[in-house]
Amino acid sequence: MAGPEKEYRVGGIKATVWKNEFEGKETFKVSVTKSYKDKNDEWKETNQFTLNECLKLVRLLENAFDDFAFAPQNIDITVKK
Repeated sequence: MAGPEKEYRVGGIKATVWKNEFEGKETFKVSVTKSYKDKNDEWKETNQFTLNECLKLVRLLENAFDDFAFAPQNIDITVKK
């Protein structure tokens, strides 16, 4: 499996962008995780976020969207009559 296209981080929150091919077209998917240490001081990951972390998550997703959705190769400027 190929590695991620790009990762966005703030604190322990990470948004990872993955590139896929679907029906001959390039598509992107995003996974989000939060890293934390448990009571035994071992690193764990979860996909659950507190309400206070939601704004950080939104900002990461906005950055990913801006970088990939508005990339020149993803903009369709076809003029339809």
